[in-house]
Amino acid sequence: VLVASVSVRANQPICRANVIANAKTWVAEKIPYNQGALHDGYREDCSGYVSMSWEAPNTGGGYTTRTIASVCTSITKSALQPGDILLDAGEHVVLFGGWTDSSQTKYIAYEETRPGEGTVSRPTPYPYRGGKTFLPYRYNYIQDSCTSTAATSSSSA
Repeated sequence: VLVASVSVRANQPICRANVIANAKTWVAEKIPYNQGALHDGYREDCSGYVSMSWEAPNTGGGYTTRTIASVCTSITKSALQPGDILLDAGEHVVLFGGWTDSSQTKYIAYEETRPGEGTVSRPTPYPYRGGKTFLPYRYNYIQDSCTSTAATSSSSA
């Protein structure tokens, strides 16, 4: 039985720096992978972790790898910025933390991985290990800047 520990949230603007700061909290806490458990109202799996990082709605523990693309826009590899995602729909999602090299062959991935490994951040080859079909997406509510006027400007765009 999933029991939310925080109130239900709505999609709201969030800046990239806050997304990464949120992601680092679960890494620091070493939250284990468990699709049947919640932490701070979010499922302890890959899509629950991304939902938490985005401060997205946590109804049912957050988005799933099948529903998360519905609040995103497809982007190109060259457009990736910290707080965007790489998604293999229905399988796995990782939060993009930034490039580790100028040739854009590796990036820092924040992810909630399989049981026994949990939440980690680590250098990862683009698009992801194992040759799966991971595509880049941008959360529709993400903003580059953390200024107080950013929320009003994005809603009028």
